[in-house]
Amino acid sequence: MKIFTKKDWEKKASEESVIIMEDIFGKLGSIKDGYSLRYQTRSYVGIEINSKVDNFISFKPLKKDYVWIGIRLGKTPQRDSSIEVSGIKNFNHKNKRYNLKIKGFDFDIELLKNLAKEAKG
Repeated sequence: MKIFTKKDWEKKASEESVIIMEDIFGKLGSIKDGYSLRYQTRSYVGIEINSKVDNFISFKPLKKDYVWIGIRLGKTPQRDSSIEVSGIKNFNHKNKRYNLKIKGFDFDIELLKNLAKEAKG
């Protein structure tokens, strides 16, 4: 199986969406301390700490300026409402993850921080 790299993702998705993903990851602040992006799979970019996978949050850069963000949390009406109020229109919940489609740099970072903090536990 081929190990994917950042360059592979820039070709598969777009350089812009990889930059957006890295910006979002960077803005998570202390929630991601010690973690790094793990580009190794074809289907998503996960995270790791001390060379161990812990994908409480994951990313899928897309073409143009879109990124899917997966956050490992159970579905609740309160979370659904918080996401809807934030203005994120494209989201779903499947396989015990909230999947949020973010366009460009226009997103509610506080919402993402709160969800990521909950998912991290």
